[in-house]
Amino acid sequence: CGSTSPGVIQSSGRALFLDFHSDSSVTRRGFSARYRTVRAVYCDEPEIDNGSVSPSDYISPGESYSVYCNDGYERSGNATMECNMNGTLSSAPSCTAEECDPAPLMGARTPANISSPAYPEEYPNNHDSCTTTILAAWGQVVELTFDDFELESHSSCGYDYLEIRDGHNSSSPLIGRYCGSTSPGVIQSSGRALFLDFHSDSSVTRRGFSARYRTVRAVYCDEPEIDNGSVSPSDYISPGESYSVYCNDGYERSGNATMECNMNGTLSSAPSCTAEECDPAPLMGARTPANISS
Repeated sequence: CGSTSPGVIQSSGRALFLDFHSDSSVTRRGFSARYRTVRAVYCDEPEIDNGSVSPSDYISPGESYSVYCNDGYERSGNATMECNMNGTLSSAPSCTAEECDPAPLMGARTPANISSPAYPEEYPNNHDSCTTTILAAWGQVVELTFDDFELESHSSCGYDYLEIRDGHNSSSPLIGRYCGSTSPGVIQSSGRALFLDFHSDSSVTRRGFSARYRTVRAVYCDEPEIDNGSVSPSDYISPGESYSVYCNDGYERSGNATMECNMNGTLSSAPSCTAEECDPAPLMGARTPANISS
């Protein structure tokens, strides 16, 4: 009202609504205005690789999009993108595949779960350093049981794969490299550690894997005591390995030369070391002295 002009007014959308009212007394010249349509200034909803924004619509200058990364990805950069007065957006953050936690997982008798990134959703592309070590206490081994397994298939598992090694790191003996839909089943370490290395390339993804791990008592055979003898090696052995049995000087072995460690942690029968019999043949004397002993 009055003589102060509203100046230039622009709608935020495609419409303006005008309502003119006059009362029952004083009148004035009124108003005159020009109207036209101009291109709206706004920012379109951007596409975020491996992520999304909110709101899922265009926004006006001064407003912002909030950026969210998908499961298995982490944001690098600002959490928001602001719409500038010229209709451009501020720089977009990137969503990159999360690295696996390098800290070892400590096994226990109660099963715990381990899975591929984003499981049961499809795992992300470009995971190239996703390693995990599962450790058991001394005298225990790790038992890993797979409940679900689906990776990109390849004849030599050269694209996406899960590699499992019998030990603490990537130099430990390889148990297997797995891909496709054939589950590794149940895997048990020979020592107190299992090393897992999950890799995905830049293209096809699948559901991934889910497994349970726990620790169980290690099956091994303790070094036996041999009366009047000894064994080699002088340490515990695993099922399928053997001790070699040696008798002390003056004793001879009766029975097998080895003791095998069975799958239940028992040893096969031990040989005995008994005193050697004296040689009944007569000793022929000579001018040169010779020795005889008990």
